[in-house]
Amino acid sequence: MSGYTKVDRLDDEKHAKLLLRMKRTKSNRFNYSKRLARKATVKSLSVNFLSLLCIFASIYLLASPPDAAGAVGVYVSILVTTASVVSLMLSVENPVSELMKRSQQAHQCARDISGLYGKFQAGAIEYKDARNDYESILNAYDDNHDECDNWKTLFENAKDFPGDADGIGWIRGWVLYLISCYSPAIYTIVCVIAILLTWRIPPLIKGYFF
Repeated sequence: MSGYTKVDRLDDEKHAKLLLRMKRTKSNRFNYSKRLARKATVKSLSVNFLSLLCIFASIYLLASPPDAAGAVGVYVSILVTTASVVSLMLSVENPVSELMKRSQQAHQCARDISGLYGKFQAGAIEYKDARNDYESILNAYDDNHDECDNWKTLFENAKDFPGDADGIGWIRGWVLYLISCYSPAIYTIVCVIAILLTWRIPPLIKGYFF
């Protein structure tokens, strides 16, 4: 221990800090990749659900005589139109193909950092080279993770990041992440409920006041 100098201690601290940066970044990118992949799947299912809704509603309109459909036919037409608009918005805003592409890139970035992390941790690469390679990997990918991915990392690895993880509870560390994953389904459900309310509220108002 007598040969352990201040320079050695500083080198060890730099070594440990860079390892933590790598660990945090690769975890963030893996979280980001998984979130985008799940979001793409949920969005695809949501669009398919809305498409089926439009198909069944259209079949109902075609099968019903014009004079028999009445007010129900009007609301079904509103349902078809609204579902079509929502489906179009989901398809245009961050398409599934784009989400999957970004997910794959984030996954590859995380794998690259993970490989570098293993080499640096084993002492197979010097600090300066590891730092430069780490920055090069980050610069090679334009896309970046979101805050909810970082919060999930801090929540799940609070012992490794005691200062930064302070105040990161299960709402920020888990719930917001899941909300982002399932946001297309949440958006679809809200729109369908709004359509149903549009269907039911006018007759109730008419019956109550008139």
